[in-house]
Amino acid sequence: MSSKAERRREKAREKRKNTIKNAILVACFGLFFLVMGILGIVISKSKYSDYKNSDDVRTVEAKVVNSDIHSEKRKNERRREYWKVKLSYEIDGKEYSAIKDFDYELKKGDTVKLEVYHSKDGSYKAAVTTSDAEYQIDNILFIASLGLGILLIIVSIVAALPDKKKQ
Repeated sequence: MSSKAERRREKAREKRKNTIKNAILVACFGLFFLVMGILGIVISKSKYSDYKNSDDVRTVEAKVVNSDIHSEKRKNERRREYWKVKLSYEIDGKEYSAIKDFDYELKKGDTVKLEVYHSKDGSYKAAVTTSDAEYQIDNILFIASLGLGILLIIVSIVAALPDKKKQ
């Protein structure tokens, strides 16, 4: 009789070990999403405030250096084609470059208008997010990542807690 009870206890210990291992794995995933959400928000905020606090925002003529067509499938089964374009522009005799996506075809040598700003580090950068609404939309994924990370950490803590019924 004691050997059956011992086997049950050993089986319960093994099950408990596996539960804790899985909880640790889930907590690690949660921590990853939490850190990525925080980093995303901080970096996005930094870039946006750099743009908002710039003393020099201007529109320049940028020349297309390279253009590649890309395609992505959307939820509604439609394909979206866009052009990933490397641009080159000059300000005060210094040459800068940027990569932007366009919904229409651009070829090498074409020129486009590009909004740029004077950043904290002294260089001119292409504006990515230019309005408060765009900034908030950009942060939705980071906030969702934060929420998912917190949820996974809570689930792993609850899963790692011992069952009160058996004690």
